[in-house]
Amino acid sequence: MKKLLAVAALLWSFNALSLDSYSAADEGAKELIGLAVAHLKLPDNLETRKKLYGAIDYVFSDDTDWDSYWLGLNDVSDSKVKGQNLTYMEFFINTSLHGMFFVSFIYDKANGQVLINSKQIRHSDEKEVLNAFSEQQANTEEYEVVHESDNYALTQTKGFTDFAGFSVLSGTAAVVYFDQQVINL
Repeated sequence: MKKLLAVAALLWSFNALSLDSYSAADEGAKELIGLAVAHLKLPDNLETRKKLYGAIDYVFSDDTDWDSYWLGLNDVSDSKVKGQNLTYMEFFINTSLHGMFFVSFIYDKANGQVLINSKQIRHSDEKEVLNAFSEQQANTEEYEVVHESDNYALTQTKGFTDFAGFSVLSGTAAVVYFDQQVINL
């Protein structure tokens, strides 16, 4: 019996290790990544899809109720921003649990890099936003305050292009988390 349990545990651990976040993603998220690969004219292979999904998987982390819409360089009829080496698209993703996300992809084919900008907008009451700011402000090992006023502030995660903008207006408040990263293909 002990041998059977040991073999079962070993098989389970190999299966768990082989399952990456892209493989475990729901079909809607995989479809969204496929759209990005096609529109940006990226190399269409599993490694590219894994890298793209891995860069934005936090959008889908525990929220299965979401919808999206996207725009690219061809959506404004009089746009002259075009090029063979540069492609762009932006997803607008509404989620039921985590607010709104804007995720932009810029692919520079000549350099084989995708620049990804993402923003998450979270609305809340004044108290929650002020508490979130106070937590980051107090955690001086991880965050620094870039600027602060009576009703807005900006913090940055030290060593990263990862920011949080806090805004408190009369009766409403919001936090916008935004970051930038590059993936090499």
